[in-house]
Amino acid sequence: MPRRAALVFYFGEIFRLAEGGLKATQGDIRCILQGHLTRLAVWNLRGDCKREAPTPERMETVRAWYRKFGGLEAVLAALECTFSSAPPRQDWMLEGMVREMPETYDEIPF
Repeated sequence: MPRRAALVFYFGEIFRLAEGGLKATQGDIRCILQGHLTRLAVWNLRGDCKREAPTPERMETVRAWYRKFGGLEAVLAALECTFSSAPPRQDWMLEGMVREMPETYDEIPF
């Protein structure tokens, strides 16, 4: 179930990136999925959370939850075609942010 839920969230995020004119990179895909899996872990483990437990113990509980379904690697394997065809990085083009102002811009009319 976590794998399926992560995929549902993932495709929504990818769709929103595409609406904004961006193609998701492999790093984007990993980041989006890791965020959704972490949210799913917190949601699923909320009832058994021992707030007084040391952080390493709580982190191990999350890792065990991930291992039950194969973790990020299992989700990426389910997306193999999408993931492997994604570019490894964005091809950003720098554009000037300085606007040219007319010579009369700072004149005070009387």
